[in-house]
Amino acid sequence: MKNNNWIKSFLNVHPDFPITNVSFITFERILADPNIFNDVIEGFATILNKRNITAIAAIDSRGFLFGAPLALKLRKKLCLIRKPGKTPDALCSEKKQMEYSSVSLEMQNGSLSSSDNVLIVDDIIATGATLELAIDLIKKQSAQVDSITALLDLTYVEKTSDLSKYLILPLLNLKSLDEIS
Repeated sequence: MKNNNWIKSFLNVHPDFPITNVSFITFERILADPNIFNDVIEGFATILNKRNITAIAAIDSRGFLFGAPLALKLRKKLCLIRKPGKTPDALCSEKKQMEYSSVSLEMQNGSLSSSDNVLIVDDIIATGATLELAIDLIKKQSAQVDSITALLDLTYVEKTSDLSKYLILPLLNLKSLDEIS
């Protein structure tokens, strides 16, 4: 995998947000520079273009930022995994208690089929709980999960979900928050 350490210089860490002992990582500086944003999307495309995927499922909301341009770049259909109440259509849903809140996700029924091989896109992989919900939603539609990608995989965070049977292809693995200057 290409060395994507340059991404670190475009990240910001916000300690004790949204609650004490949790640090929130933002990447708005990537989005603010079209050339850098394009480099990130190209980075995703490089590691994913040989995958046999038919669809991209992007997780609300920051996963949309990478999932939509990546779906366009790879010419794959895009399905949205949303927070509750964001779409009026018939939905399937999943709910789970997370690190500092309870999370529910929904997906439009019929957005995937049994022939779909799906790439899940999120911004950051932390505990894996959100991804577990997304996987369950995709399986409810009889589709298969091919792989998972994100801008960052926080490898220093203990995973509460077992994602070991899925190929995880982040642009960057972070072993510590100290890696971000």
